[in-house]
Amino acid sequence: VMGALRTDGTIVEHGTMFITCNTSGVNSFVANSAVSTVVIDSTGSNTIAIANITLPPSPQHGQRFRISTVAPITNANINAPAGAGIRWIGTSAYSSGNVATQLTYNSVNTTWYLS
Repeated sequence: VMGALRTDGTIVEHGTMFITCNTSGVNSFVANSAVSTVVIDSTGSNTIAIANITLPPSPQHGQRFRISTVAPITNANINAPAGAGIRWIGTSAYSSGNVATQLTYNSVNTTWYLS
């Protein structure tokens, strides 16, 4: 286990993935299952035009995932693999920069919820 193992329920904290995006064009990346947090920035924390973020594959019930942006993102598309749903993060949620969101996975209905 990378990071801290917490035994107060079903929460396991993993590592953090740091992403530096281009400010123009499309930036796409997939968060791997070894991380529970992704931090997104650009050089100089300038506005990022488009970021396509895919959540980790094979999530476990109750798994939490955090997305933190330092730079503003004009159009952020959050995607879930394997047909899972996401309730609800709009494409402009990170437009101000310095925003953090957390999602929690429910395996009963294969949906990530803003939590």
